[in-house]
Amino acid sequence: MGANQTKEGQTSKQIDKELAKFHKLWEGKIKLLLLGAGESGKSTLFKQMKILYSEQQDFTQEERQYYRGIVHSNIINDLQILVKAASKHMNEVDAEDAANELLGWSANDLLLNDKAIGTIEALWNDKSIMKMWEDRANVHVQDSLEYYMNNVKRISKGEAYVPTNDDILRSRVQTTEVTSMTFKIKKTDVDMYDVGGQRSFRHKWMHHFNNVTAVIFVAGISEYNQNLVEDSGMNRQDESIQLFRKQLESPHFKNIPIILFLNKKDLFREKLAKYAFKIVSGPEARNVTYEGPECITDKDPPYSTLGDDEEFEACYDGACTYLQEIYCDQQRDLDVARTAEIYCHLTNSTSSENIRFIMTSCTDILLKHALSVNGFYRD
Repeated sequence: MGANQTKEGQTSKQIDKELAKFHKLWEGKIKLLLLGAGESGKSTLFKQMKILYSEQQDFTQEERQYYRGIVHSNIINDLQILVKAASKHMNEVDAEDAANELLGWSANDLLLNDKAIGTIEALWNDKSIMKMWEDRANVHVQDSLEYYMNNVKRISKGEAYVPTNDDILRSRVQTTEVTSMTFKIKKTDVDMYDVGGQRSFRHKWMHHFNNVTAVIFVAGISEYNQNLVEDSGMNRQDESIQLFRKQLESPHFKNIPIILFLNKKDLFREKLAKYAFKIVSGPEARNVTYEGPECITDKDPPYSTLGDDEEFEACYDGACTYLQEIYCDQQRDLDVARTAEIYCHLTNSTSSENIRFIMTSCTDILLKHALSVNGFYRD
């Protein structure tokens, strides 16, 4: 055992030495292109880069003021969607006065204050609203609403409210243009580009394909039971897989490593215990070829998703392995022969610790690839 550990330690030191040499050799920039379907978590990852690697490693006071309005708008808009859905599908909302008041609010102009808390809490505690929240697969609200509701007293302070990093990471602003940022990871310059993931914005992607070091493709794996906002008949997971295959088929990327982030693993864990991963037939059919262990969605008592329930962990591991295989198998039978690798990671883009670890690993891989392409290094 001791000899093995010594050998592993020597190997690790040699790898570190090689990587240090690569960093000294490489004087260019790593250019990363963030791709993925809408609401996959791309923009959350982009914000994480600002927190982890930008020069100030923080948001400015002006940016926090901007996100104050965004957070308040997200809360109002999502609650309005739930109220309208409950009124349509369940014909009633017990907290009728609160519902009428909320529907009169402007999501774009109103800042939530102490007076708004009673209205918001009355709706969040309404059984019809909670029913719609639990059955929200076809109601397009953000998963972060629950987080905001758990913090609504802190958030509803009008102009005195200053969003935390967690508040900002969970906020949603649709990306409608190209956003770029330059930062350093382990002394290596990185340019990252984030472009809109909705179907109407994807035609802009091709303008940023040149001189890309790698593509980070973000897939929201918790969306396996949800449909697109743009196409209510299209499952989000299926859309993401098809979109990923299109990037693999692109001649622009045949020599470019693709880093696949199977994102929202935290939300995926929560959903897997409640909503069937596999449905073999009908309009909600999904993951029909999955043959691993499945959760009993109405189990009593329910599964623990905290890592201490062996039965649930087997279901989670099986589903994660299946998704990795489904995505990576897309490189088979392509019209374009790929020469670069696909690197797959399970991620939670709201976790700074998780993203820091993965990005550090990815940077070493990409640096090695860039040096190899430029003749500095060969395996």
